[in-house]
Amino acid sequence: MLAKITKPKRGRKPNAKKNQGEDIITTQDIDSEYENKNKVQSNTNALKFVQSNGLDQAVLESYYKIQTEDLEAGFLPTHIDDLSLHNAVENNLHDLFSTDFYDVMKRPKLQLSDSRAYDNSFKLDNDLEFQFNDSKSTILEPCHALNYPFDELNLRNGFVFNTGGLPLTMAWCPLKYGNLRYLFISIVDKNATISEFSDNKSLLTVLEVSSETGHLQINKQIILDYLAKEIEFSFVSASTSTLLKLTLSSGSVEVWKIDFEFFANPEIINTKPAIYTLESGNLTFTIPNNQLLITTSAFTSTKTFVFGTNHGYIGQFSIDSQKLDYLIFAGIPAITHIKTAFPTQPRDDFLTSFVEAADFSNYLIRLPIPNKKSCLINVLKTYDIPTNNKELQFDKNSVHLNNLNSFLNIEWPITIKKISLDNPNNVTKFKIANDDDINCLANQIYYEDGKVSDGFILLTGHTNGSIRLSNYLNLLTNTEKRVQVSTLKLLQLNKSVTTDTKYWLDLCSQIDKIGEMAAVKSNSKQSSIGRTKELRNVNPKELCPLKLSMLENTVASIWGNGLLIIEHLTL
Repeated sequence: MLAKITKPKRGRKPNAKKNQGEDIITTQDIDSEYENKNKVQSNTNALKFVQSNGLDQAVLESYYKIQTEDLEAGFLPTHIDDLSLHNAVENNLHDLFSTDFYDVMKRPKLQLSDSRAYDNSFKLDNDLEFQFNDSKSTILEPCHALNYPFDELNLRNGFVFNTGGLPLTMAWCPLKYGNLRYLFISIVDKNATISEFSDNKSLLTVLEVSSETGHLQINKQIILDYLAKEIEFSFVSASTSTLLKLTLSSGSVEVWKIDFEFFANPEIINTKPAIYTLESGNLTFTIPNNQLLITTSAFTSTKTFVFGTNHGYIGQFSIDSQKLDYLIFAGIPAITHIKTAFPTQPRDDFLTSFVEAADFSNYLIRLPIPNKKSCLINVLKTYDIPTNNKELQFDKNSVHLNNLNSFLNIEWPITIKKISLDNPNNVTKFKIANDDDINCLANQIYYEDGKVSDGFILLTGHTNGSIRLSNYLNLLTNTEKRVQVSTLKLLQLNKSVTTDTKYWLDLCSQIDKIGEMAAVKSNSKQSSIGRTKELRNVNPKELCPLKLSMLENTVASIWGNGLLIIEHLTL
């Protein structure tokens, strides 16, 4: 349950009688004023966050004004445990949360490959000229990383990694080995055919990231016969194993068992990353009808997943038995993305999926609980989006928030919608108009005792190369307040106007009220399912963030120019 936040009484303006030109605002001033007088909620985390991401007078003054004078809750409130999810997992509610069968599953058998198979399949050789802020530029070669520069006045901890090609999607693995985390990324050639049913190969790259030292290295690279369009880990994991689900451009889904032995590699003489091909051990799920191809999928329990197809059918597979549980025509066109809420209350007798379709509309669809197949599919509500407002392929930008029992998705170009599961007619909209169009969004997640839970940070990636952080608790509870809530620009990626392959990363933080700047609209290119397309009709497209992910206090982003940017937010 969410903690109730009481709006405090408005206090007097700090230092109102002093000469404002001589004021130097210190962190102690903010801490004392905010903690001792306003009493909204403990925001020491928010204070430390801003200190660690731009500790200079301008940022402090901006933060002081917005957070203190305007009485807004902070960017990073204390993480609140999701008690409903905890109880559902503890009691294995509806028999949806058990991980017992993980032990009997086989992990994928990987065959160590030589460089010839890699060279014959990929051309990931995209060198980039790169620089931080106004520092000297350097050549960033494929599979190499640059650490953020050290600055005593603006402590930032992160790195930029060149994939050498085009990263399509990514996901953090729930398993943690000491301070090591593992990020799975799907990468293709820059000139690869990007379509729903492409026959191009993809490279599943596993990065090993240390949250303590900031060190990064490639754990392994696995050659896949098709594009991995979606990467999803089970929302509940065992202590030493989890499930990885890959939605492929072959129209099928693969499920892998991932444990700590998966990350082990043989001793290799050279320093190149270990390259593998998949030999066996993976479970492949395909509809027994060659006219129906899976386009998207989502876990509905620890041993089932729901999927959408190119002809508007929705179905479910059981992972343990590899059985097709049901296949129902939903009465809608091709399904491009599906996201599912899992029931965490004993009274729940169905689960709800958020569906994006090829008619550029969104749907909430009621589905049977995985172990209760008797109830019929029931479309609850349709939300129309004009046909020129959205692209089809890989536009997978809906977020499920279990702690708010809602879905968020982008309504092009700058609007985000919140759809309540309790009342589908209750749709809240807010705009983030500080930068260009929103291209992707994500929410902060935590892995605690093997289960995924939501934080309170909303990330938005914009087509002008910026990434913003907002507290969606503020966004959804400040609609009647006099002052608009604020958003923090975490970074800005820029491209040289004279050199096509030169980029620089602006690490200067910037705090704005939401909606301060006018949105810059662009004409979006419409395309149909299965057709080759550009990533997005932005100029330049290389500055477009393609996907965001935030695990605890680590923000990861992949870009159209082939870069992966990871930042550890010091708290």
